Amino acid sequence: TATCCIAGLCCDHTFVVRDAEGNEIGRVVKQKPSSFAELAVEIVSDADVFAIEFQKDLDVNKKATMFGALYLIDYMFFENEGEGNLDLVNQRCSFKCCDLYCCGCVCPCNCNCGGGGDDGGDGEGDDGGDEGGDDGG
Repeated sequence: TATCCIAGLCCDHTFVVRDAEGNEIGRVVKQKPSSFAELAVEIVSDADVFAIEFQKDLDVNKKATMFGALYLIDYMFFENEGEGNLDLVNQRCSFKCCDLYCCGCVCPCNCNCGGGGDDGGDGEGDDGGDEGGDDGG
Protein backbone atom coordinates (compact mmCIF):
# COMPACT_ATOMS: atom_id res chain seq x y z
CA THR A 1 0.00 0.00 0.00
CA ALA A 2 1.35 3.38 -0.98
CA THR A 3 1.21 6.15 1.58
CA CYS A 4 2.35 8.92 -0.76
CA CYS A 5 2.45 8.75 -4.52
CA ILE A 6 2.64 11.19 -7.43
CA ALA A 7 -0.08 10.53 -10.00
CA GLY A 8 0.21 6.79 -9.40
CA LEU A 9 3.40 6.76 -11.46
CA CYS A 10 6.02 6.02 -8.81
CA CYS A 11 4.38 3.16 -6.92
CA ASP A 12 1.40 0.82 -6.85
CA HIS A 13 -1.62 2.35 -5.18
CA THR A 14 -3.90 -0.10 -3.36
CA PHE A 15 -7.55 0.55 -2.53
CA VAL A 16 -9.17 -1.88 -0.09
CA VAL A 17 -12.85 -2.58 -0.81
CA ARG A 18 -15.06 -3.52 2.13
CA ASP A 19 -18.64 -4.76 2.38
CA ALA A 20 -21.39 -3.14 4.46
CA GLU A 21 -20.20 -5.00 7.58
CA GLY A 22 -16.65 -3.67 7.16
CA ASN A 23 -15.12 -6.96 6.02
CA GLU A 24 -12.50 -6.75 3.30
CA ILE A 25 -13.84 -8.32 0.10
CA GLY A 26 -10.92 -7.46 -2.14
CA ARG A 27 -8.45 -4.91 -3.40
CA VAL A 28 -8.15 -2.70 -6.45
CA VAL A 29 -4.53 -1.94 -7.30
CA LYS A 30 -3.53 0.83 -9.70
CA GLN A 31 -0.23 -0.54 -10.90
CA LYS A 32 2.76 1.66 -11.57
CA PRO A 33 4.17 1.55 -15.11
CA SER A 34 6.58 -1.36 -15.48
CA SER A 35 8.49 0.07 -18.44
CA PHE A 36 9.39 3.39 -20.03
CA ALA A 37 6.86 2.71 -22.80
CA GLU A 38 4.04 2.20 -20.26
CA LEU A 39 5.13 5.37 -18.46
CA ALA A 40 5.01 7.37 -21.70
CA VAL A 41 1.54 6.03 -22.57
CA GLU A 42 0.25 6.81 -19.08
CA ILE A 43 1.62 10.36 -19.12
CA VAL A 44 0.11 11.33 -22.47
CA SER A 45 -3.23 9.49 -22.18
CA ASP A 46 -5.86 8.27 -19.75
CA ALA A 47 -4.65 4.67 -20.07
CA ASP A 48 -4.01 3.02 -16.70
CA VAL A 49 -3.23 -0.53 -15.60
CA PHE A 50 -5.28 -1.98 -12.74
CA ALA A 51 -5.32 -5.32 -10.98
CA ILE A 52 -8.32 -6.56 -9.08
CA GLU A 53 -7.88 -9.10 -6.27
CA PHE A 54 -10.62 -11.14 -4.61
CA GLN A 55 -11.21 -14.70 -3.46
CA LYS A 56 -12.26 -17.19 -6.11
CA ASP A 57 -15.36 -18.28 -4.18
CA LEU A 58 -16.59 -14.72 -3.48
CA ASP A 59 -20.32 -14.15 -3.96
CA VAL A 60 -21.15 -13.00 -7.50
CA ASN A 61 -22.81 -9.79 -6.22
CA LYS A 62 -19.67 -8.88 -4.30
CA LYS A 63 -17.57 -9.57 -7.41
CA ALA A 64 -19.81 -7.14 -9.29
CA THR A 65 -19.25 -4.62 -6.49
CA MET A 66 -15.50 -5.03 -6.93
CA PHE A 67 -15.71 -4.22 -10.65
CA GLY A 68 -17.94 -1.24 -9.91
CA ALA A 69 -15.40 -0.05 -7.34
CA LEU A 70 -12.62 -0.37 -9.93
CA TYR A 71 -14.46 1.87 -12.40
CA LEU A 72 -15.34 4.38 -9.69
CA ILE A 73 -11.75 4.55 -8.43
CA ASP A 74 -10.43 5.00 -11.96
CA TYR A 75 -12.92 7.78 -12.67
CA MET A 76 -12.50 9.61 -9.37
CA PHE A 77 -8.71 9.50 -9.06
CA PHE A 78 -7.11 8.92 -12.45
CA GLU A 79 -9.26 10.29 -15.29
CA ASN A 80 -8.71 14.06 -15.21
CA GLU A 81 -4.93 14.30 -15.28
CA GLY A 82 -3.71 16.48 -18.11
CA GLU A 83 -6.93 18.49 -18.02
CA GLY A 84 -6.46 21.97 -19.48
CA ASN A 85 -8.38 25.22 -19.52
CA LEU A 86 -7.77 28.12 -21.90
CA ASP A 87 -9.48 31.49 -21.29
CA LEU A 88 -8.82 33.68 -24.35
CA VAL A 89 -10.81 36.64 -23.05
CA ASN A 90 -8.77 37.02 -19.86
CA GLN A 91 -5.59 35.62 -21.43
CA ARG A 92 -5.20 32.89 -18.82
CA CYS A 93 -4.53 29.19 -19.02
CA SER A 94 -4.23 26.34 -16.57
CA PHE A 95 -3.09 22.75 -16.87
CA LYS A 96 -3.49 19.96 -14.35
CA CYS A 97 -0.14 18.19 -14.19
CA CYS A 98 -1.02 15.36 -11.83
CA ASP A 99 -2.57 14.42 -8.52
CA LEU A 100 -0.52 13.86 -5.39
CA TYR A 101 -1.87 11.10 -3.15
CA CYS A 102 -0.86 11.21 0.48
CA CYS A 103 -2.43 9.40 3.41
CA GLY A 104 -5.78 9.05 1.67
CA CYS A 105 -5.93 12.65 0.40
CA VAL A 106 -5.84 13.80 -3.21
CA CYS A 107 -4.09 17.12 -3.91
CA PRO A 108 -4.14 18.38 -7.51
CA CYS A 109 -0.92 19.84 -8.90
CA ASN A 110 -1.76 22.63 -11.37
CA CYS A 111 0.20 25.01 -13.56
CA ASN A 112 -1.45 28.42 -14.08
CA CYS A 113 -0.19 31.18 -16.35
CA GLY A 114 -1.21 34.47 -17.94
CA GLY A 115 -3.75 37.04 -16.89
CA GLY A 116 -1.36 39.94 -16.29
CA GLY A 117 -2.47 40.37 -12.67
CA ASP A 118 -5.13 42.57 -11.08
CA ASP A 119 -3.27 45.86 -10.82
CA GLY A 120 -6.26 48.06 -11.65
CA GLY A 121 -5.00 48.92 -15.13
CA ASP A 122 -8.06 47.44 -16.82
CA GLY A 123 -10.46 50.13 -15.59
CA GLU A 124 -12.10 47.90 -13.00
CA GLY A 125 -11.78 47.93 -9.24
CA ASP A 126 -10.34 50.63 -7.00
CA ASP A 127 -8.83 53.51 -8.98
CA GLY A 128 -7.77 55.47 -5.90
CA GLY A 129 -10.58 57.98 -6.48
CA ASP A 130 -13.06 59.43 -4.02
CA GLU A 131 -15.46 56.75 -2.73
CA GLY A 132 -17.73 58.73 -0.43
CA GLY A 133 -20.43 61.37 -0.41
CA ASP A 134 -18.02 64.33 -0.22
CA ASP A 135 -17.55 65.72 -3.72
CA GLY A 136 -14.94 68.29 -2.71
CA GLY A 137 -17.40 71.19 -2.22
